[in-house]
Amino acid sequence: MTREYTTEELHAKLFSSEDRFCLVDVLPHDSYVNRHIPGALGIPLEDLEARAEELLHARDVEVITYCASPR
Repeated sequence: MTREYTTEELHAKLFSSEDRFCLVDVLPHDSYVNRHIPGALGIPLEDLEARAEELLHARDVEVITYCASPR
């Protein structure tokens, strides 16, 4: 299931003690190193498909990816 979150919705999830999810920054590695949301995993978009199962398979939670989209 694919769903888009607004900035406000994601902010609410980040500060909710009830929501369990895995946040993944899909921007390039340099961008992740310089600035990312605390707690996010860094998996560049070009590596996401190849590494998703390896890094996310054991997580029984919603996976939310984010990038620098103007939306």
